[in-house]
Amino acid sequence: MTFPHVSAWADLMPHTITVAALDGVDDYAEPTYSTDVASYPARVVYKPTRTHSFQGEEVIASVSVTVASTTPITATDLVTLPDGSQPPLISVSQYPSPDGLHHQTLLMGRG
Repeated sequence: MTFPHVSAWADLMPHTITVAALDGVDDYAEPTYSTDVASYPARVVYKPTRTHSFQGEEVIASVSVTVASTTPITATDLVTLPDGSQPPLISVSQYPSPDGLHHQTLLMGRG
């Protein structure tokens, strides 16, 4: 579901990203992802941002993605940007509204 809470935000989300959930690992310990892929409106900005990874290390993210989605995106999901790249997720911040999850910001590394 996309965010119905602030429809004016739609103008700020000119891009579309896709998200595939982790399905498991193959015989070579490589991740496999669901074929059920979700598309979400987003705003993709390429800029260096200092942040902390899921492991707590200080790192520099190269892409910031604001996602208009009420479906939580997790550290194990595979995110594909509009240019087809799939940079690693460094962190996910979720922002609530009175009705639940409103939007999320993904910080991603170099693809």
